[in-house]
Amino acid sequence: MTASLNHRWCVGIDLHKDTLTACTYCACCGEESYRRIACKCRDQIAEFFTSLPRPHTVAIEAVGFYRWLWEMLDPIV
Repeated sequence: MTASLNHRWCVGIDLHKDTLTACTYCACCGEESYRRIACKCRDQIAEFFTSLPRPHTVAIEAVGFYRWLWEMLDPIV
């Protein structure tokens, strides 16, 4: 994906105990992609979110065990 100042990227995260699925969507051009990552692969999660085009907005599904992901992504996004 390539970023442009005209693009607005959104990421929705479906968080489960063992995996997360991230849906990346550009509101301007309609481009979307999906990525599933094992929750134990913290380096891959960080790498994925670091590589996303800027600016972007991230929404995490409200589940009882989201805090670790929130704390991990807060300095990245």
